[in-house]
Amino acid sequence: MEGTDDEIDSGSDGSGAFLSASELDDSDSDAEQPLPHQKKRRFDGDDTLGLELVTATVLHGSGAAPAAISSAHIDASEEAEASLLQLEVGDLLREARPNLALETALLELVRTLAALLRALPAVEVAAEGSGAAAAVRGFLSDLAFHPVRPFMFHAPTRVQVVGSLALCAAVRPAPCLDLAVLIPACCLDSKDQLNHRYLAKRALYLAHIASQLEAHPQLGTLTWACLADDPRRPALLLHPPPGTSPAGFCIRLLPAAPPELCPLPKLGPARNNLRSAVSVPAPPPPEVLAAAAAAAAAATKAAAVAAAAAKAARGGRRARPVRGPNPAKQLQERKAAAAAAAKAAEVAAAKAAAAVPPPPQEPKQLATPHYNTSVLQDLLMLPLADACRSAAATCPHFAEAAALLRVWARQQQLSLGADGLTGTFLTLLLVHLLESGKASAAMPAMHLLRTALLALSAPKTFTPGLIMQWRQPGGGGGPAVPPPDVKAWRKAFEVVFVDGSGWLNLAAGVSKSVLAAARGAAARSLRLLSGGSPAAFDAVFLARQRQAALFDYWFHVKVPPTAAAPTAPAAAASGSGSQQLLSDQPGWRSQEARVEALATKALGSRARLVRVFRRTLGPEAQAQVQQQQQQQQAGAGTGGAAFQRGVPSPLQQHVLLGVQVDASAAVRGLDLGPSADKVEAAAAFRSFWGAKAELRRFQDGSIAEAVVWEGEAAQRHLIVDRMVSHILQRHLPPGASVVCHGGVLDAALHRKHSTPEKDVAAARLCEAAAERLGKRLRSLAADSLPLKIVAVQAAAPVLRHAAAFPPLPQLLAGAAADTLVGAHIARCLEPVELLCQLEGSGRWPDSPEAYEKMKAALGCQLAQQLHSTLGVDAAAAEGWVDVLSEGFAFRLLLVTERDAVMQGRAAQPGSGEVAGEDSPPMRTWLQGAVAGVAGHSPAFEGAVRLAKRWVGAHLLSPHLGQEAVELILAHCFTAGGTTDGTPTSSSAAPGGGPPALAAAQPPASRLSGFLRFLHLLAGHPWRVQPLLVDPSGELSAAQRDAITRQHARARAQGTAPALCLATPKDPGGGAWTSSRPSALVLPRIAVLAQRSAAALEALLLGGGASGGSAQASSAAAVNCDAAAAAAAEAAAAEAAAAATAAAVFSSDLAEYDVVIRLRSDALPSAANRLRLGPSGSAAAAVRPPLGPALQAANQQLAALAEAAAAAPGSKHSRSILKGIPQSILAARGRQVVRRELLVGFDPLPLYTAQLQQRLADLAVVCADHVGGTLLALKWRAAALAPAPLRPHTAHLSCPAGSPEAAPAEELLAARGKAGAAAAGGAAVRQGALSAAAVVPDVVGVLADALQLGEGLVASIQLQ
Repeated sequence: MEGTDDEIDSGSDGSGAFLSASELDDSDSDAEQPLPHQKKRRFDGDDTLGLELVTATVLHGSGAAPAAISSAHIDASEEAEASLLQLEVGDLLREARPNLALETALLELVRTLAALLRALPAVEVAAEGSGAAAAVRGFLSDLAFHPVRPFMFHAPTRVQVVGSLALCAAVRPAPCLDLAVLIPACCLDSKDQLNHRYLAKRALYLAHIASQLEAHPQLGTLTWACLADDPRRPALLLHPPPGTSPAGFCIRLLPAAPPELCPLPKLGPARNNLRSAVSVPAPPPPEVLAAAAAAAAAATKAAAVAAAAAKAARGGRRARPVRGPNPAKQLQERKAAAAAAAKAAEVAAAKAAAAVPPPPQEPKQLATPHYNTSVLQDLLMLPLADACRSAAATCPHFAEAAALLRVWARQQQLSLGADGLTGTFLTLLLVHLLESGKASAAMPAMHLLRTALLALSAPKTFTPGLIMQWRQPGGGGGPAVPPPDVKAWRKAFEVVFVDGSGWLNLAAGVSKSVLAAARGAAARSLRLLSGGSPAAFDAVFLARQRQAALFDYWFHVKVPPTAAAPTAPAAAASGSGSQQLLSDQPGWRSQEARVEALATKALGSRARLVRVFRRTLGPEAQAQVQQQQQQQQAGAGTGGAAFQRGVPSPLQQHVLLGVQVDASAAVRGLDLGPSADKVEAAAAFRSFWGAKAELRRFQDGSIAEAVVWEGEAAQRHLIVDRMVSHILQRHLPPGASVVCHGGVLDAALHRKHSTPEKDVAAARLCEAAAERLGKRLRSLAADSLPLKIVAVQAAAPVLRHAAAFPPLPQLLAGAAADTLVGAHIARCLEPVELLCQLEGSGRWPDSPEAYEKMKAALGCQLAQQLHSTLGVDAAAAEGWVDVLSEGFAFRLLLVTERDAVMQGRAAQPGSGEVAGEDSPPMRTWLQGAVAGVAGHSPAFEGAVRLAKRWVGAHLLSPHLGQEAVELILAHCFTAGGTTDGTPTSSSAAPGGGPPALAAAQPPASRLSGFLRFLHLLAGHPWRVQPLLVDPSGELSAAQRDAITRQHARARAQGTAPALCLATPKDPGGGAWTSSRPSALVLPRIAVLAQRSAAALEALLLGGGASGGSAQASSAAAVNCDAAAAAAAEAAAAEAAAAATAAAVFSSDLAEYDVVIRLRSDALPSAANRLRLGPSGSAAAAVRPPLGPALQAANQQLAALAEAAAAAPGSKHSRSILKGIPQSILAARGRQVVRRELLVGFDPLPLYTAQLQQRLADLAVVCADHVGGTLLALKWRAAALAPAPLRPHTAHLSCPAGSPEAAPAEELLAARGKAGAAAAGGAAVRQGALSAAAVVPDVVGVLADALQLGEGLVASIQLQ
């Protein structure tokens, strides 16, 4: 990088950052030597501050839209579309970027601050003492900084604005103005890049500046922070006085290192500049040492025996003479035996020597690429800023493109965590594209953005390593040292993006997982923008993704602090210091990388993305800011408490791990390993999986290692949790704990007398029974019925994998005896509806009434034929035929091609379109669409069950139908593409859909799907925009636009439904939601969804109850052993999960005015009641105490309920709804008792509908049809105010001021004067009040509700 003129004068070496090969040799000594003092030249004005672009922007206006797009980039057919896009970009930039024309006071403050910094006098700063260094005392101690000479402070050589504001690319919220201060070379010594010396002196330099700025309180308040979440690089934050910056800028002082600090090659990725970063060979295990000692002893003994044998063989002085017939031969044999014994002694001695353990090896210094990067970032800060400013000066739309990139990364949640995509990374990527010719300086902002997104989405961009255009250093003596090659960079870092100097990796802090997430987000964004739809622009730039919903599985991994790593002798002798900083990266960064690597290897092809969110130091900085503010309020001044305690560390104890999975592969029960003949690979596989690995023979005859995850079908969604938990606990240090959240809400799907496994089995039995019944219906002889059944179509939620609770097999309906559950046999059966398509005929009557009677007659003949031919129990009604088969009750609905015509004739003028429940084509389309989504994604069934259970738990069943819930979930799983993530023909134009869903990967777990359902309910603009549900991609862009315009016209006319779900079969969007929810209830649904989503996100991300559990487990880990700590951690996590589930599904009854409690023994669905315990939520509504009139009303209602319970017919009505005892079944027989079964009778929905019909003008009725045991009423706003008498409500009214009106008047007074005034105004608008004004008779209204639910209602209570 070439040196600039205002950095170094003509007498300095312009190539101080680049040295020849002969100058690279380090001396053996690390002692500090003063750098030669060099005279610096200073300048004043905006040209040296780097505000040239800002000044030009202020002069020409900062809120102007980008320049017109050149005709060279678009043709005439795209001119209108380009103009609209230009307007959108202009509006977005005006909203996202602060108006620099209003920041004149801030810019003047920067000039004053720069002049003050340049005028600071030279002074000696002691590293130890109570002076300026006191602010960083702990920091210096953790760095083990022991200077050999006092630190001399000199005014900065150069003060320059860098970063996004200098480029006019700063974006809201909380923009920051970065002010770089160049440390003079005379403040540093040679070899200061070693062992934290430069970083310590850098902190001292900042501490002295902070102490000098404290004398100027008019400049603002001072705080400390960590730059780029690097604990080694503190930064000083200056918060201007209130009113100085309308956009809320803060000024961040960033020290920059002079080029004379050290040659750049000494900071290469393979160099070691931290002598404590060593690799000490681990000593042999004790068992190895014991075995070696035993072997050495055995070998020594064997050598001694062999030596004695050799001596005996050779003979001594007293050896017997050789005698016999052949003395020469005997002498030769004796010599041979002696030689063999000597050789055996030598072998034994060699074995003894080999058995002795080798001496320990010397420690080996490791490369410190991340530490070197911390120094290099300060060295190259100003050259990189100059490069960005040069690119912005040559490219007119560079600033707009850089701002758009920042907005895009923030909306896609790519800037989260310490490893996220920073603004510097994205800006320099634009610079690289311009320098390499892949982007042109004449391109508009959106074209530059597309080019950057193309680079991010292409796998080949960063996989081999990205290197910017290299700049030949100027001057110097001798040839320049070539930068490292790509292999060296890839060995040191996960992601490689090297700057123009060739020595700094701009992506050193970016993890591979973040790059993979950015690649997917960029590809989806490009696909959306290619469609050219206005909604696509909203999806990419305006809709912010929710972090908790982006990943399918979440884990909280708590890793105990690792023991201190062995240090080099020199480092150990130099002093203490923080054990976390002895290596290249802090200890917690190594833990995070280890967790991510283990999870990635374990999941393999199951996972699309595995990411550990690197913990930031933001919470620490916030705590320090608050502490400093308290000190300032107490008059203590800004003492710099931020780094007095030492190097900051993350306050978050656990590691946050998120996993995106493949929906089908996530529930796979087998992980296949290497073949048995691959010995080394099989051994590595067994070492990784431990006892889970086993050798198996497969059907094709192969033998291979495998891991089998056994379990019931209802628990297959927890396989990912089991895998990650097993691997992390196996390979992490003892005491590590893993908290999984895949089944945190499963308790809401449990019911009495059954288990999740039985529910899954019942659903599969029902599907098989329906399939067999359909075949039998189609096999009926043509001559047995007037019209043959040609097709049978499922129409029940259980047959499209969308039932909250599937029906259980019933003994009297033909189920096996072992399927009986509970002590009683259910009397009320849930029908499973089937649409039976009859063959065409021209002999149908033209009258709708006669047509329905004819179909009923056909139903009677069908029931008789089923009973006589197939031997099944069938009963015909006017609209259907009920069939009991294989334990289930099937309801057959006869369908012909004339149904639509007859429905149109029967409909009254002005009644609107036919409801979806009454339209066979609509029900057929719904069945196919929802079943298709469930077939693509196994997670859909669990998500829709949770969604329906949530709707019922919050008493919203009368207001949000189950078909609407299924359609919303189907959209969540297919928005922007199919369930496997591939784009559909219409996914590029998500008009009318939620933008955040269109730009995200489809969910692949029940938890992420349910969370997106809540986000959609809470965040979609239902009043102004329809939700286009198109799972199969049938709608074109033109059709979507037509639906949007049609909804706008209907909304203007007041005929649009409050919640519009437009489908290819229902462009109007009212088939399933025309009458519910109402415009009054819809905001309530959104509020409840927002509350539940916030509670669930707090658990998943670790910001809720899990924080307390982490502290509890930490205390247990201190006071107990590892087993007790793990048990405490598990108990705390289970308690937090239970509290969260209760908070998500529990309804706050204090928000309602009346609670009607029902008899659970009279409800067929009482076994589905939630049993989650108290939620412990602090946000529960608090109602004022009841007044005397309301207390008296409650007493009257209690007396009425007791009288109704004691009535003669009450017990009989309750017994009808109860189950059938076994004794009655044994006494009467199955054939007799089967006649008492009630198919399709559920008293709770019927009672709710009748009660809402009676109280339509007075209250809103809320209930849980899934498994509730109560109803709740909410009085309407104007229901309690005095109003003229109406004939249809006369029996529920009483004169105002009468004793019967006291409860209503007390309720009206409790609502406050504002509510009374509003209600009175509504009454005046209805007509002038007269002396005959009436109010509702509250006791009479509720007594009527009690009488309506005789035998079902247990009590009614006013609140």
